Amino acid sequence: MDSPSQNNQMRKAREIAVDWLLRLDDGPLDAGERLKFEDWLAADPMHRSVFEKARRLFSVSGKALAEKPEETRRALRKGERRGAGLLALAALVLGAAFWFADGPLRLQADAITGIDGTRIVELTDGSRVHLNASSAIAEDFAANQRRIRLLRGEAYFEVAPDAERPFLVEAGAVRVRVLGTAFNVNVTAQDTEVTVTENTVEIAALSGGQGVALSSGERIAWDGSGQPGPVETVPLDGAVPWRSGRLVFEERPFERVTEEIARHLRGRVVVMGEALRARRISGSFDMTDPSHVLDSFATVFGVRVAQVGPLLTVIY
Repeated sequence: MDSPSQNNQMRKAREIAVDWLLRLDDGPLDAGERLKFEDWLAADPMHRSVFEKARRLFSVSGKALAEKPEETRRALRKGERRGAGLLALAALVLGAAFWFADGPLRLQADAITGIDGTRIVELTDGSRVHLNASSAIAEDFAANQRRIRLLRGEAYFEVAPDAERPFLVEAGAVRVRVLGTAFNVNVTAQDTEVTVTENTVEIAALSGGQGVALSSGERIAWDGSGQPGPVETVPLDGAVPWRSGRLVFEERPFERVTEEIARHLRGRVVVMGEALRARRISGSFDMTDPSHVLDSFATVFGVRVAQVGPLLTVIY
């Protein structure tokens, strides 16, 4: 986990990167300013990384960033103080286009997927990460460890063995530690679920406390406060159905299942009513046509689906 000092350095680097972007947008830098800019980039590899991520993102948003430079700086600082990263910047300056383009997430992510597909990411150590739709990861490899943060969604990890460098996955409220194995991590609004398909992993809350060893064919879910649920046994041939284009669930809360369908749809999907959200359901659906799945879903489970504009679906 990053120390408070490292987090402060990252926040400061983001603020300075935004300032330089605003200056560059105003026109070419003079010789003195150009030298200061190049010295800042060279002072720390993190500076260049943060600046390049910001530039790639903001280039998509045209001149929206430069229209209100002071509001931009204030929003960034305000958002960081509240622990919201660049969300305030997204809302106040770049508006809806930035938000729906996953702007804040893209500033952190090294690999990301949209609603329309999955992706396989080859890591520098030979490990592979299979990303589900609407998922994102950030990579942080060092001499003594390999760390991946699952920022959103779901990923299946095939970890290359390395006895000298443990492989860590941080997702939701938990950290998964392995030396070489294969497992799936699924982050939802309710919990973080880990399913092991090869060997063994160690899972513990980011906040500390007793960990849990999970073996092949086992699954566990941890809630947002870092409390583990019971260990469940799952058949290996159906442990990670999304990789085969299917959504399979047994006695799962209605809200949890619809959240996984929503990864493949534009905008938000909202389930109305506490009783409906908590209702437990079972089923299996082909996810190759997500919009058709939602219609079938409604028919099978006796609910109604309403489109409220292009970016909101309500189930009731």
